[in-house]
Amino acid sequence: MRIALIVLLTLVLLVLALFAWRGHTSRHSPPTLDLVAGRLRPCPDTPNCVGSESVDGERRIEALPYRGDRAASERALAGALGRLERAQIQRRQGDYWHATQRSALFGFVDDLEFRFDDRAGLVHLRSASRVGYSDLGANRKRAETLRAAYLAQP
Repeated sequence: MRIALIVLLTLVLLVLALFAWRGHTSRHSPPTLDLVAGRLRPCPDTPNCVGSESVDGERRIEALPYRGDRAASERALAGALGRLERAQIQRRQGDYWHATQRSALFGFVDDLEFRFDDRAGLVHLRSASRVGYSDLGANRKRAETLRAAYLAQP
């Protein structure tokens, strides 16, 4: 019984190490990001991405409403991102922002992208995992946590 427990524990540690190793390059090399034809990239066919410009109901989330004008909305988004643990803004360029958030246990990096739409008064967002297939709802939860923090900003 004790040997079986040791073997099982060893196998679990090996599997966890394999996931950490497979995610190593993804932690340092972001996927192709940025706007495509003025919009955020569509989510892939895997269930580890959500976006406000997605047409797929499973991956669709609502965009963030502007908080007054563009400047106020940018301040609110920066404040909301500052409240997400292990999140960092990587780039602010025109209408496009890119941020990352690392997982606590293995340091996997997920990407958050934003597009400011002045005409519609919306901040479109996309949250996607760099590795894996399913995220067990982590990106949707992150987007909703970010929404709550954004709307709570003055």
